[in-house]
Amino acid sequence: MPKDAQLGTARPGSMYLQAPYGSGFFSWRANRKYLKPVARPLPIPDSKGDYRDDVHQQWKVVDRDRRGLNGRMHPGYPKNISQWPVVAHLAYCAKLRTDYGSRGNIKLIDEHGGTWYRVSDGKQTAFVRANARFIAPR
Repeated sequence: MPKDAQLGTARPGSMYLQAPYGSGFFSWRANRKYLKPVARPLPIPDSKGDYRDDVHQQWKVVDRDRRGLNGRMHPGYPKNISQWPVVAHLAYCAKLRTDYGSRGNIKLIDEHGGTWYRVSDGKQTAFVRANARFIAPR
């Protein structure tokens, strides 16, 4: 059992094991013979509204700007991401998927400590601000 894991009960007769994973917890449902993975909870933003999750990939646009959420891209990947050219305008409620690399979600941290995820809506790929003002998990 992982060092920081906790064993608990969801309801009488059912047990689960919870262990820290990324910015949340990973849970397993206990069975008589083995532990079975349970769906991971949705990411929760930090006190500044930033998501720092490395695993969750399904997002939606919650920015209600009528022009859409700005998606940015720059070939040199400099730190001033908010100054990169806008290459996409992602509409309110657009479904996004984060691009995934060998270490989890492909993300960058800007010069102010803000998180940006590389996302795709199926047509275009760009970096968007990973903040609750702009995107939400789905």
